[in-house]
Amino acid sequence: MEIFSQFNRNSPMGTSIPQVLFKNLLSVKDENRTPFLAAAIGTNGVKQARLVLQAKKERLLQQLLAETLGATVDEALVTHPDEMEAIKQFSDTEVTKSRIPRCILDFLEKVRNSENVDDNTNIEIAITIKIDGKEVVGDRMNMIKRKGIKTMERLVKKMKTNNEE
Repeated sequence: MEIFSQFNRNSPMGTSIPQVLFKNLLSVKDENRTPFLAAAIGTNGVKQARLVLQAKKERLLQQLLAETLGATVDEALVTHPDEMEAIKQFSDTEVTKSRIPRCILDFLEKVRNSENVDDNTNIEIAITIKIDGKEVVGDRMNMIKRKGIKTMERLVKKMKTNNEE
């Protein structure tokens, strides 16, 4: 409610938050809406409406890449940060879940192929997590270890590929 009060105080008389901003915010999770609304205070809200669409499209692109990698978006952000950032180059491209342009499909294919290039390379990484000298085990620790190992393997393969060129 405070955002709405501030918007009314800081905007010209009779101006309300534009409907286009609310329309675009419908597909955004509740916890992610507040920053867009707060940034719209003192403006006409049109720029924020465009930023909402931009963020939505970037999230869709990241979901497509994560699916290509067989991971969730959060996992892919940890294990493939460079690729997750690179996919944003297509944020100006018109894309929907059912209509993916060829340039994006080519990018996804390239990422998928680069994942499989050195599958025959034997890399062994072991991680032990200790707190106060005692090894910590459990499902949560195993998940953290797997993410760390995947990231390290990817970086080692990338380093090996760069050294061979």
